[in-house]
Amino acid sequence: MKKCIAVLLCLALILALAACGGSQTEAPKTEAPVEETEAPKAEAPAQEPEAPAAETEAPVETEDAAAIVAKVLEMKGQPVEDLIDWLGEPLSREYSSSCLVEGGKDGQLVYPGFTVYTLVQPDGTETVYDCEETW
Repeated sequence: MKKCIAVLLCLALILALAACGGSQTEAPKTEAPVEETEAPKAEAPAQEPEAPAAETEAPVETEDAAAIVAKVLEMKGQPVEDLIDWLGEPLSREYSSSCLVEGGKDGQLVYPGFTVYTLVQPDGTETVYDCEETW
């Protein structure tokens, strides 16, 4: 009886883990290039304020990163454009299919010392979802 329960629990765990992970391996191959080609076109004018981004590319002190993360967490639900206007362009962007919104995407904006997680709705609006230090 214990073996049967253990097997059933293992199967339930495997199915639960596979629910979000199954489509992510295929999605970046088809969706990531679309985002990467769209982002520079839409954000070409925002390339001018590179000076603030260059300043933040220097190693971020732990205290500074904690203060920035706290400020970014206050921006949850706000458009990503507001975040980029404040912090500058991220070092890199990655997108994958969302487990939260059907037809949406989860984004990762990598900055020195922290990562901002975003949620892209099916209509294309991207908002700040979470942030964490990477130290």
